[in-house]
Amino acid sequence: MWDDDSWTEVIKKGRDAGQYPPSIVKEAARIIDIWNPRPFPSWMTCVPSDTLSCALTEFSKSVADLLGIRFHEIIAKRRQNFPQKSMNSTAERCRNLDGAFHINGSPMEGPVFLIDDVFDSGWTLTVVAALLREVGFKSPIYPFALGKTQE
Repeated sequence: MWDDDSWTEVIKKGRDAGQYPPSIVKEAARIIDIWNPRPFPSWMTCVPSDTLSCALTEFSKSVADLLGIRFHEIIAKRRQNFPQKSMNSTAERCRNLDGAFHINGSPMEGPVFLIDDVFDSGWTLTVVAALLREVGFKSPIYPFALGKTQE
């Protein structure tokens, strides 16, 4: 939970610095190993961010390397949107994300980890997963976020 433990401070500092520390990468890989979803994903992608530059992409690549799976940057921003936490209702959150992302290229075969920085309402991961389905991706999609707000 966001603002619930010492990891939150480390994650915030990494986000603000534009690079997550190796301790967070290792902890994410450890949590995923414990979770051990089945079927286990063969690749990973992440939600692009207007504010995080490449920090989340580099984090996702590093976690994928530790897990021994491929990273494929397939999700792209079509337009800037406001942070979801600044939206006051579900309707605003949906409008804020409408047309913000698109799938750039073809998904890889097999299940995928879909990585985001913070899970606020779940709408960003839902919208991006729906876009993957729209382009014909049929394998399991496993969402993973560094933190969850107390919404």
